[in-house]
Amino acid sequence: MRHTKLSVIASLLSISLAAPASVSRAQDSNAKAEPAKPTSPRTSADQYAAHASGQGVSIGAEGLTPKQVSKAFSADLNRCCLVVEVAVYPAKDEPRQISSDDFALIASGSEVRRKPQSAGAISAKLEGAPSPSGGVETTTSASIGYDTGTYTDPVTGQPVHEHSTARSASVGVNAGNGNSTSPAAAELDREMKERELREKALPETKTAIPVSGYLYFSVAKRQKNTKYRLEYLVKGETLALQLP
Repeated sequence: MRHTKLSVIASLLSISLAAPASVSRAQDSNAKAEPAKPTSPRTSADQYAAHASGQGVSIGAEGLTPKQVSKAFSADLNRCCLVVEVAVYPAKDEPRQISSDDFALIASGSEVRRKPQSAGAISAKLEGAPSPSGGVETTTSASIGYDTGTYTDPVTGQPVHEHSTARSASVGVNAGNGNSTSPAAAELDREMKERELREKALPETKTAIPVSGYLYFSVAKRQKNTKYRLEYLVKGETLALQLP
């Protein structure tokens, strides 16, 4: 009898010890399944290649290389944009309202001030941008169908033969690789790109803690040796950051 009780206790102990391990494995599995999150601000603004301070705020920034852009986004932003990672560090007890309208990008040798573009504007631009393999094309197709029938004229009582014509048309988007995409599929693709861009963008919020994210600047053709300056307007003062 004593031997039987010991066996039962040993079994219960083995089950209780195994349960946390199984829960831990399940938690690890769930953690791996989580989608990638937006950027996190580094320890301080001076951890970025370009940084500046003033008016109770510090800011750090880095322009992404084409290779970094390809790794950070599923959308091909290199076709239309220059992406800048930005982190804002409000001074202690001085909450800061973050707005993309306070930023501007200026190319060296130019006075044109480019403002950041919204996720919706960039995704729409990508939808109409030429693809690397040959460009975006719109294709149309039409078809005509004929049908015949006979019915009895209620007045004369004579059979009447009738001919009808049916016409249909469809529009598709060719991505440049020979495949056509339906309008519904193209719209879904655009919405997915917009969601990704919005989730990774610099948050527009009032905050007392550091925040970071990306700003998207529309650039028709990126020049390899062109240098850019990022400006941030805060309380009437402009903080300038020369991007390497």
